[in-house]
Amino acid sequence: MVNAQGLEVYLARKRDLDHRYPEHAIPTTSRQYTSDPKDGFAEVLTDDHFAVVVEFGSGFDFEDCPAVQFTYHIDGDCLTSLYTVAQLEHKAQKMAIPLLRGYSVRDGVRKIVGNEWVEYDFAFSELVMDEDIDLCHEQIDMQLETFGKIVVEIQRGSIKMGNAKKWGSFGEEEIQAKCNVAPVATEIVKNNNVSHAIKHVARKDKEPVLDEWYTPQVFVPSKGAEGKAVKFTFMYRSRDALQRLHVIPRDPSVEPTMPAIEEAVANDPEMPIANITVNPPGDEEVQIIEPRIVDDDIEITQTRPCENPGSGQWKYAASAVKVERGVKRTHAQIEADREALELEEQVEEAKATLKKFQLKQRKAQLEREMENGSGSAPAVKDEDLKIE
Repeated sequence: MVNAQGLEVYLARKRDLDHRYPEHAIPTTSRQYTSDPKDGFAEVLTDDHFAVVVEFGSGFDFEDCPAVQFTYHIDGDCLTSLYTVAQLEHKAQKMAIPLLRGYSVRDGVRKIVGNEWVEYDFAFSELVMDEDIDLCHEQIDMQLETFGKIVVEIQRGSIKMGNAKKWGSFGEEEIQAKCNVAPVATEIVKNNNVSHAIKHVARKDKEPVLDEWYTPQVFVPSKGAEGKAVKFTFMYRSRDALQRLHVIPRDPSVEPTMPAIEEAVANDPEMPIANITVNPPGDEEVQIIEPRIVDDDIEITQTRPCENPGSGQWKYAASAVKVERGVKRTHAQIEADREALELEEQVEEAKATLKKFQLKQRKAQLEREMENGSGSAPAVKDEDLKIE
């Protein structure tokens, strides 16, 4: 992403910084996200180690400020990097990129574990759903503000020395929580299309902690407009999740197969299902199962929606929670309703496809019966066929 000041921020593979992850603009018709030009989607791959790269182009003005601070909000974790302008310019010269005034890369985090310095890479970890996790709407919204999002803030200023501090170490439980992403609620992945989170992968090299105390550098933002932070936001997702969000188009060459259609229609209680038993050639059999009866007299006792993918409608799971009316709908709820309507449309298309398939099978069966009975019998026409 590039802004008017000449700043460019992007995600790239750590082992090959020239390999950028594809970026996609937020659809102008999206109701779920803002249209800030510094916000966008990044298409990522599972287990890839990545880096956040910042380039200061020729149009960027350091405004005679001696330092720049980078603040990274990575899945809710706040990390900072502080560089002098001279350091950024030196890195840019080493890159040998024309008109590049400054350069910065953040590809991991350094922690004290026990009595050693351990460095960790950033990597994309695919989220795993746990149906037993039940969250309220406020908890879901809180997790959606952290998972699947990288925010980078860049600010001009100066550096002063702070008071001496003692290094802090990380406990084993906290380390494991970052290295192994825990399962999340179904609503996060299924209803909101958040596909990945960030995990920390330890590097092999370790160093002993030589001094328990250190003198921190303190960042002082510049006054006025020159000290205002510039923010870039990346929502990172898998390609499949981006297609479900309509950020990128689906592959038109991929058509639904009969097993996929039958599976979709099988979840619709109003649609008869044709079970095809494959016998030796000439002995195919079609069995029509009667429509299943659904009890519509279900008492709604909970506000958390549970998706019935077959009918494209929203029903509610039974619990002791009363229905709350007049509650403001979240973006996640609106998006879920939109997906439900799209799913209902897909099911209707699947019904038509399956019915056409049933008619062809029935026609073939009747023609074989007539051939076995009398060769003079009139041919069967499509309009003579009807499946109730």
